Amino acid sequence: MLAPQLVRLRSHLVLAIVTVVAFAGGVLAWPYSFELRRVYINWNPYTLAQHIVNEGRSPDECWNLVVLDPFGPQPAQLRAGCVYQVAMLTLNPSVCELLLPSDYGLECLSTVGGKLFSGQPCYFTSRNEVYCNRNSPEGEFLLTKPEIGNCATYQRKDLREWCWGTRTWWLPGIHECGYINHPIVRYECEEGYAFKEKDASFCSAIQNEERKQYCEIRVSTWLKYPKLRDSSFFGKPPQIDS
Repeated sequence: MLAPQLVRLRSHLVLAIVTVVAFAGGVLAWPYSFELRRVYINWNPYTLAQHIVNEGRSPDECWNLVVLDPFGPQPAQLRAGCVYQVAMLTLNPSVCELLLPSDYGLECLSTVGGKLFSGQPCYFTSRNEVYCNRNSPEGEFLLTKPEIGNCATYQRKDLREWCWGTRTWWLPGIHECGYINHPIVRYECEEGYAFKEKDASFCSAIQNEERKQYCEIRVSTWLKYPKLRDSSFFGKPPQIDS
């Protein structure tokens, strides 16, 4: 029989060999595991977002950003920034869902939605006035005292369409999107109606996939995350006569 000292020595030797083999295997597997997971070490979030978009990769790969800088921004912040940039580059509102529930996710949706629905000839200003921009076929105009009681009182077509859309957004029992010819104004009208009714099925009236998807996500976000409902993202009725 082996002496107890020799048994302990052999046990320690076996343990040391196993440890060295395991460490060597880990070192050799390190780059391959990174390649399989497509881990991105110390990438700039915007550069990574561009890479993901250009290569047709999933925005989920933003979560594979590894930050080896203990003194820089928090890794979670940089990963979220990458997701945000992918959403901006693609104008895909579903990407913003990766950031929910958070104010940053709502900011992402708000910015994407603003770009998707940009191009309306007439819109509210911060002073509760309605401004029709110079790109409108009927020219630049500022309406200082807007009212939506009777849209027929407006001689300008762009103001009538703005009026129908605003009534649909804010007045109960009103749906006047069918009167609107301008595609962006009509899509925004339908989006507002779906949100007013809190029914994403009404988004099907929007004949544009990205805008329809934004409509559905806005409604579902309201229903799914009650704690976010006080956000300005969901809007409040303007102070106008009806």
